[in-house]
Amino acid sequence: MMSARLIAALLGALGVLLLSAVPASAGLVQLPPPFGCYGSSINGVPCGSGGSSGSLALALSPDGRNLYVASTDAAEVYVFNRNPATGHLQPKPAPVGCVTGGTPNSYCTPARFLDGPHGIAIAPNGKTLYVASIRADAILVFDRNTTTGALTQKPGNAGCIADDNPDCLDAAELDAPRGLALSPDGRNLYVAAHDSNAVTALTVAADGTLTQTPPAGGAYGCVGYAPACDFGPAMEEPTVVTVPPDGRQVLVGTDSHSVVSVNRSTATGAIAAMHTPGSCLDAEGNNGCPISSLLNRVASLTTGPSGTRVYVATAGALLVLDRAANGTLRRHPGSTGCVDADPDTNCANARGIGGIGVAAVAPGGEHVYLAGGQAVTEYRILRDGGIVPRSGTHGCIWSAAYHTTLRPRNCAVGSGSVWPYALAVSPDSRFVYTADGLTPPMDAAPHNLQAFRRDVAQPVCGNAEVTVVAGSRTALKLPCSDVEQSAFTTAIVKRPRIGRLRAIDQSARTVVYVAPRRRSGRTTFTFQSAYRWGRSGVGSITVRVKPRRIRGVKLKLRYEVFRDHTVLRELKVRGVPRGAKVRRTCTYRGRRCRGRRFVGVSLKPGTRIAVRVSQRGLRSVTKTIHVRARRAPKVTTQWSRRATR
Repeated sequence: MMSARLIAALLGALGVLLLSAVPASAGLVQLPPPFGCYGSSINGVPCGSGGSSGSLALALSPDGRNLYVASTDAAEVYVFNRNPATGHLQPKPAPVGCVTGGTPNSYCTPARFLDGPHGIAIAPNGKTLYVASIRADAILVFDRNTTTGALTQKPGNAGCIADDNPDCLDAAELDAPRGLALSPDGRNLYVAAHDSNAVTALTVAADGTLTQTPPAGGAYGCVGYAPACDFGPAMEEPTVVTVPPDGRQVLVGTDSHSVVSVNRSTATGAIAAMHTPGSCLDAEGNNGCPISSLLNRVASLTTGPSGTRVYVATAGALLVLDRAANGTLRRHPGSTGCVDADPDTNCANARGIGGIGVAAVAPGGEHVYLAGGQAVTEYRILRDGGIVPRSGTHGCIWSAAYHTTLRPRNCAVGSGSVWPYALAVSPDSRFVYTADGLTPPMDAAPHNLQAFRRDVAQPVCGNAEVTVVAGSRTALKLPCSDVEQSAFTTAIVKRPRIGRLRAIDQSARTVVYVAPRRRSGRTTFTFQSAYRWGRSGVGSITVRVKPRRIRGVKLKLRYEVFRDHTVLRELKVRGVPRGAKVRRTCTYRGRRCRGRRFVGVSLKPGTRIAVRVSQRGLRSVTKTIHVRARRAPKVTTQWSRRATR
């Protein structure tokens, strides 16, 4: 068993970011030592063992139990065990702790043509891992043990695919491969071949083996400037590639300041240039592409779960592109369409952005993270796809080992990192990992990894009280909210004793309460919101159901007014509901009138004749006739406060 010190010496220094869900103010918080970093200690802060000498790619297995780190400088890929609950990492022991194309050693397993690993992709089933070997002009194929996470290169020429390498399977246009992206169905792998000026399509067999995708139906095995490919504009020096969730296009970013959309056959995986206005964007408007000035060396492309927004990390900026159903692209309008360190642009002000950055969207589609330059930053994704920087110090972690005097005031101080570059988000969105990239612009600086947890502000459900009328249907707003505007769902915990509820409208956060027609009183129902990391507290709404009034009752009067009395000639009650009771009473100066007749007799001023209409479960109505001297009688209406029992 190798010592932790020897492991660190062999692997170099690796820095990893861990973000975890803890109910608190939202954003990034570094884990306490030694879990806050991995590799060499910096500024006296102890770090966990394990590392990488210049990492340009990280990948997490679909089950979240392993992290793979491509060390471009050391020509190695390191394997870490990962605890999905805590996010803690542990280097795998020898001899499966890494695969190496460099000098054989007891810690790593040899791998053929592993020289300058630059990109990593893992099959959706977790059984195969692919590595772009930039200096060997090859894509390497490794079987992955889904139980242990160990890597084994496929035997023979199935272990790699390259252009003009007799020891590998053959495919055209794979010079200096950088970025890799698998299609959502896992049937195709797409390669950004930098020196071929092309994006190349490969077909994935059932066992993970790769072959070049054949032309079919007007689509090809590659798109770019190479003679064997379908000619596509703005395809000079491609570096990164991604496939949106619908699989209808392949998006390519280039070192020549362009983003290109390429059509993809969902049946065969073959690709074809679009030649459509808006199929590409360019920083200077070259190749007939609309101008997008901030596309300065595209370092990463990533999409949200819907695929309608593309998040582009460049040298010093993070852009949002709107993607139409036909694959065309345009800049997201307004200041939420980009963040930039330059205050002169119409972008949100960026903190800590400097140099080339790499972005990743959380699987839940609620946040995008950027690692680059001197900091790791978090941005909230709005409902329309735009982005805004996370407020407060939790939205930015500044690298403590690099120019701490330049740290923005609203960035927290980190430790154990030098130049964060590679970035990966855990499948449950609770953790994010980054690794220091190639040699940073500072003297004698070790490469390192950091570890942060992601604090998550839980949804909050409060209490409310409303009054409704019996027999009504009322849409009630559920008092649940989330400070991060993260997606969550709400469910009823306890239903009301009186009345009933319809299904909750999750988008509007309302529920329709149906009050009974003949029952009143107070009732309470409770509810709770659930989101990716847990549940909120229980909220409640108390409903006071007021009984309905009896409506539509009218009196028909015919009378004669004399100097000192009034004679009612006719008194009829109309609009009485079926089953209701009618009661007539007469009072004079607080005493009941003599006799029971009201019609055809003399009524003195001050006499009151009350006509009460009542029905069980409803508020009764009383129509009162006020006899007045020398004036027509006055009729008033009053309803009871309670329902008739």
